[in-house]
Amino acid sequence: MNRLRKLDVRIWIGGLIVVVIVAAGAIALLDGGDSDEGSPGAAVALSESELRTEAGSLSHPAFWVGPRSGTTSYELTSTPDGRIYIRYLTGEAEAGDPQPDFLTIGTYSVPDARQALHKASREGSEKVSRHNGYEVLSGGGGGNNAYVVFDDEPDLQVEVFSPEPGEAAELAASGSLKPLG
Repeated sequence: MNRLRKLDVRIWIGGLIVVVIVAAGAIALLDGGDSDEGSPGAAVALSESELRTEAGSLSHPAFWVGPRSGTTSYELTSTPDGRIYIRYLTGEAEAGDPQPDFLTIGTYSVPDARQALHKASREGSEKVSRHNGYEVLSGGGGGNNAYVVFDDEPDLQVEVFSPEPGEAAELAASGSLKPLG
């Protein structure tokens, strides 16, 4: 009988520990949603004017393609390692929406970005095309990504992602990428 009580106590204590761990995890998740707002890496939905204002506080220039029809807000994410993302949200989408359904422009700090662009071209089947003041690496008409390095920003790489096949390459080559601000 004494042995049975010890087993019951151990089961009860083990169960209590599991409940405490689950409760602590739930509290951390629920609290984390509010406490991250405004911190590096947190996605924030902004109007065009708010986005332009925020540009001055970023660690380096961020690029975008300007205002676009159908955009309801702009999601800005700046990570601690210097990556900056601008997503063109549409419809009822909110900041942090996990769907990859939005035009996204990423600006990354990459030492000697032109060399990295050419290295990626040699390692893959994509070709680098030269334009007036910048170079573009894209996967052709059916790809969803294109990469750009500007002559006057040699340590920045800009990535254009579009859910529409071919649009990223078109935007990258069109000259519509501009520094935000």
